Amino acid sequence: MIYSILILIVIGLAFGGYWFYKLKQFAYLEVKNYPMHVKKAFPYNYNVGEAEGKSGLEVHFKKANKLSEIRMDSPNNLSYSGEKQTSRAAIYFDDKISTQLELYSLVVKSNQNDKVTIHVDAAHTQFTIGIKNGESIDVALVSHDRENELTVNPSDDPEYEYHHYTLTGKQLVFKLVPHDKRSEKNEWSVEGAGKVPKKIIAE
Repeated sequence: MIYSILILIVIGLAFGGYWFYKLKQFAYLEVKNYPMHVKKAFPYNYNVGEAEGKSGLEVHFKKANKLSEIRMDSPNNLSYSGEKQTSRAAIYFDDKISTQLELYSLVVKSNQNDKVTIHVDAAHTQFTIGIKNGESIDVALVSHDRENELTVNPSDDPEYEYHHYTLTGKQLVFKLVPHDKRSEKNEWSVEGAGKVPKKIIAE
């Protein structure tokens, strides 16, 4: 009986150690030219972005080990692939885009989608999200109200207010509602999730 318990403890410690090691895996890719295309085995945590001070998006992936390919055809166009992958991408903007969109970050959680595409059109204060060979996706819009919380002693796994969208070959278009048409601060309109655009509030 004692030996059985000891064996279970050893197995538990080994399993826990493996997951701790996996969670601490990290790599960073500095994008120097476009288009950028990486196809390889990725670690659990993988960040992509330009050198500090330059324009464009910075992307922090969790569960990047579920991906097989990451592309950025331009500074504001991102796609990533993996069979039925369940990655989470936190997308951060440069100061100009962040001000235009009134967002600190955008978080996209894949629900077994083979491919996710994201296009940011800051000039028209909108962005588009599409998926391939999947049925749904979760999206969180993070306003500047949470910037201090997420930058000063941040949690390793912060909580986000996700909005769940079921898609059948369509794209989601998120548009920042003009100030004079808003009923609340940080209000966005979402098209492609139904016949009538939905309104959501960035947290």
